[in-house]
Amino acid sequence: MNSNSNSSSNNNQTSSQSTSSRTIIIDEHHISNFSSDVQSLHATTNIAVLETVPDPLTFLREYVSLSKPVIIRNAFPKMSLDDMIQGNEDLMLHVDVTPDGHGDCIRTVDGKRMFVMPLVREMTLDQLTRGLRKQHDQMQGENLDHSKEEKDDEDEEEEAVVDGTIIQKGNSRNQTTFQKKVETDENGLVVFCSSSSSTAPNNEKDQSRDNTRGENFHHQNDDNLPPFITESASDILYYSRQNDCLRKEVQPLMKFFPSTISFAEEAFNTKPEAVNIWIGNEKSVSSIHKDHYENIMCVTCGEKEFTICPPLDAMFLKESSFPTGTFRRDSPHDPWRIVQVDDDGNREDDSVTMTRTTRWIESFNAKKLLSTNEIERQEYLDQHPLLKYAHPMKVTVKAGDMFYLPCLWYHQVTQTCETVAVNYWYDMRFDSPHWCIFHLLEEVRHDAS
Repeated sequence: MNSNSNSSSNNNQTSSQSTSSRTIIIDEHHISNFSSDVQSLHATTNIAVLETVPDPLTFLREYVSLSKPVIIRNAFPKMSLDDMIQGNEDLMLHVDVTPDGHGDCIRTVDGKRMFVMPLVREMTLDQLTRGLRKQHDQMQGENLDHSKEEKDDEDEEEEAVVDGTIIQKGNSRNQTTFQKKVETDENGLVVFCSSSSSTAPNNEKDQSRDNTRGENFHHQNDDNLPPFITESASDILYYSRQNDCLRKEVQPLMKFFPSTISFAEEAFNTKPEAVNIWIGNEKSVSSIHKDHYENIMCVTCGEKEFTICPPLDAMFLKESSFPTGTFRRDSPHDPWRIVQVDDDGNREDDSVTMTRTTRWIESFNAKKLLSTNEIERQEYLDQHPLLKYAHPMKVTVKAGDMFYLPCLWYHQVTQTCETVAVNYWYDMRFDSPHWCIFHLLEEVRHDAS
């Protein structure tokens, strides 16, 4: 009996080893056929547009169950940022700040790839609004009179990135401008050095939150500089808390908007997990990512531009684990730096013990991927061959529009002008074949990577 038991155990072990070592091969022919099916049956180039709000059953049957995006025209209140500011000028916000408008993305730091989060500063809603408009005016080359904002002005050093060039203006020495070419990566993002590669003030930890209340809005014109390069041009501002901020941090603004999207709530059979407000302009661009939420994005003023890919593109979008860092800039005359953070949120200069890692998509350059310049597009695809099977689509969401973006759809977002949007996140259903298939494709992609 013991002999038979041992024999059975050995057979089970051999079977287990054999099973664990099996490899399922998907060749390029199969991948191409799969991509073609996705293109013709699911990710068609024309996003559905409705002129009236659907009833819950139609929305569930025609869009939610099929994981199909849809735009609903003139379905959300239109309101300018000026309307929202009245009476809320001193409302305190935590605003994302970057040197180039790209936060939460993969960058090259000291020759290595890193997931970099934006610097977060406290400022009032009024300061955010004025900062956004200054950025726009500077980009347009307008010479505006900021006499009301110059009361406490100081002649500060300035730095900005324009087409791969850092432009600075000196302070106490009244330096003329100079330009220094900087390296950019394949996505057009500036290559940075970490804090360990630059000189940092000894008390930077204490300073990091002391310079966050708007001093970067002091303005000083300089005829030697291009019109759009002035003192705070390198501080690109974007309010994007993603933490139910409209019902928490900026709750006084909630009165302007509905608490839920009724037809969506009934279709999803759940209340919103979070309601967020997004305030920014054309300088801010998110990196491509996915959310585990059913998303109803509503534009109240301005215009948002999405580049989206279906969840079935998961194995074509290379995702890896990267060390995590965050932008730092202790005062307007200091250079931008990047410091690593650990699992507890400590920064490199706070004695990081174990570096935090973040899984993120390594490269997705929508401009090159959708370029009409075939040479530029092909050069990019040669570096990332699986992307040729992906299905990127452009979607424009205008003021008053709702945009249903189903859970797990990849998206990269920017604005064409000053834009305020409100989105409603409803929890996705994990007990569905959608999640199971998506998770399988993720694993296939991970192994291929």
